[in-house]
Amino acid sequence: MKRNLLLIIVLTMAFGACSTASLHVPSEHAITSERTDKIVIGKTTKKELVTMFGKPETRIASEDGLVYFFKDDSLASLWVVFDEDWLVKEIEVSD
Repeated sequence: MKRNLLLIIVLTMAFGACSTASLHVPSEHAITSERTDKIVIGKTTKKELVTMFGKPETRIASEDGLVYFFKDDSLASLWVVFDEDWLVKEIEVSD
């Protein structure tokens, strides 16, 4: 019984710490609909996206192209697939 209680306390503290941790993403890089609406498939460049949203959290090579993943303090996220010329090929936004 004491063991289960200790486990519950430790897990509660761990989850509480995760939920309050800041991602340290400046607000000028917030992922908002106003910003994502400016992304134009086939025109917006990697450099423009990095200027808008900061450095990506993750870069992944896939069959479709290079994928960048961005997130902000509110945990909104943006997935972007680039073509071989570093132009946006696809985007997916999650609020």
